[in-house]
Amino acid sequence: MLHIKGYLWILYFILGVYVFLLLLELLHFVYKRIRLYIRLKKTGAEILGLHPLWLFFSRSRKADFLLRGKSGITYAVRFVENWRRGTEYAVPTADQWYYARYILLPSVNGNAARHPIHLGFKRKINGMDFRWWMKQENIEAIPLWLCYPRPFRVVDRLYDPATEQNKVPEYELVTDSRVDGIRLVDGSTVIGMLMRETPEF
Repeated sequence: MLHIKGYLWILYFILGVYVFLLLLELLHFVYKRIRLYIRLKKTGAEILGLHPLWLFFSRSRKADFLLRGKSGITYAVRFVENWRRGTEYAVPTADQWYYARYILLPSVNGNAARHPIHLGFKRKINGMDFRWWMKQENIEAIPLWLCYPRPFRVVDRLYDPATEQNKVPEYELVTDSRVDGIRLVDGSTVIGMLMRETPEF
């Protein structure tokens, strides 16, 4: 009986550590989103949230907020839903997003680098392509996906769960990449776009 109680306490401890780490991830996410909002306000940009909790939650197939910078250009922005670090996205098309989780373990030789363990892709809920909604609402704006906080990485690949082990060729999407006409940006890039006084071409 004592052995069973001992195992239960070990299980409780592991679950407690897991919940604690999840809470840390969530607090980090909230902190980063609030920090982004403050940075956007400092640029003097006009910000229009399109639903009450736009800073923390995204709606399927719709933008989260509109931005207008010094150049007068309007951007329709949808957050890339990433509240857990160590997430990788595969984006073959604008409305086909897949995600994978990485466990980032300390390096064996003790240096600062962390060794990622890939846990495999799962199908993400469709709804990242919000351009049809923009047309319905007559919103004239440049569509953006905003990664903030940034995920582990985003790759462009032809993804098929049946052939995942075949090492499908891929390349990492860098900041300001485009997928089917939608720009993928991070916080620093969107701040720079808002600060420009002349329109981009």
